Amino acid sequence: MMKQKVFLFFGKIILLVLLWMIGGALIRSATGLPYAWVTDRMLAGDKMLHRQDKDYNAVFVGSSRVYRGVVPHVFDNFVSKHSNKKIKSFNYGIGGSTSGMIYGQARELIADKSLDLDYIFIELRSLETSLREAAFVKNLHTHRSRIWVNDFQALRFGIRSMWGIKGADWDTLKKIRYTGYFLLKYIECKLNVGGMIRMWEASNKEVKVKKELCQEGWCPMDYAKDVDIKKLRKKFVKSASHTLKSNRENSKIFASGLQAESFPSYNKPYAEELIELIIEAAERDITLMVVALPMMKGHDYENIYPVFAALPTKHKIDIADSGANPELYMFDHCWDDTHANEAGARLLTQRLAQRFLKVQLGKEVKIPYWQKKEKQAKIKQHQEKDKKSKDQNEVESDQSGIPADTEAVQQD
Repeated sequence: MMKQKVFLFFGKIILLVLLWMIGGALIRSATGLPYAWVTDRMLAGDKMLHRQDKDYNAVFVGSSRVYRGVVPHVFDNFVSKHSNKKIKSFNYGIGGSTSGMIYGQARELIADKSLDLDYIFIELRSLETSLREAAFVKNLHTHRSRIWVNDFQALRFGIRSMWGIKGADWDTLKKIRYTGYFLLKYIECKLNVGGMIRMWEASNKEVKVKKELCQEGWCPMDYAKDVDIKKLRKKFVKSASHTLKSNRENSKIFASGLQAESFPSYNKPYAEELIELIIEAAERDITLMVVALPMMKGHDYENIYPVFAALPTKHKIDIADSGANPELYMFDHCWDDTHANEAGARLLTQRLAQRFLKVQLGKEVKIPYWQKKEKQAKIKQHQEKDKKSKDQNEVESDQSGIPADTEAVQQD
């Protein structure tokens, strides 16, 4: 008798949850609530993307490193100038985006049949950084997770990729705990917990498009009024020399040419999920490009490279290697330890466009700026060497009263 009551109790709970989930799905379907309601920038971006007069065929998706670092008109003009390909791109980067949010945005763009996209560029983010416990748990019950933990495929991406992380910090118990976090978030999304009012408000909200999107979605760090962004700049200036040196050194892994399997940190499930996303995009005649950006944090180079190495050659772009992209690691082109300033963003975008043409069209294009800078650097190096040699001669001449080159002859 007791067993029957227990089974009946849990059966009622399961039935209630199922009815709630079905009701939530019906409400979402009937009201046509927007996908991009989480932030004002997403709302503005969604409205801009769907404007018929814009006719975008390429979108950049990523964190603030994309939002602040990729300049659509620079990319479009470079590609147009050096090929017959016409690109009209839009920067859909969202500050604070995790690997999961980027995955979710890309899937939404792929599925949106009202858009006529040819290319989607996504930033390759480190899972370890995206899943830092303090930030992840803090955002667990915020609306940002709704950008992507909204169906079973997204749930699978989150759990599989997380279980693929290797390292002492990620033991089995921690992974079980995180699995619970993902399941909880998935249920919240399906039940519309805490979201209906906000979604309804967003569907009728007027956002300041110009303020949120600036130039086709690109808003340079230099003009941001946020106090925290200015603090980041001050902090970076104090440690710039060490940070840039460390980043240059760590980035060399992208020039190694090593296979993904040769790294103990290789997250195979993460790579497999991204490859499936590439295939999903291809089925809609969209080319998905995965981009490794410069100026990463700490161990992100080591965590990201093996995944990057495992991706198909035609679907990845590397601008992370400091040896091939030295200007992107110069103080004059950085705002802080991970973001480009306005000048750096333009250079980064040129390099991105250059690599895009090489990967997609097999076309080698020289960038005049780099040639000019390399020439200037060599001239400056020779001038400093000549000056140093001249100063040394003058010092030795003053000490002996005999010019240094003639003194050597007299010693013979």
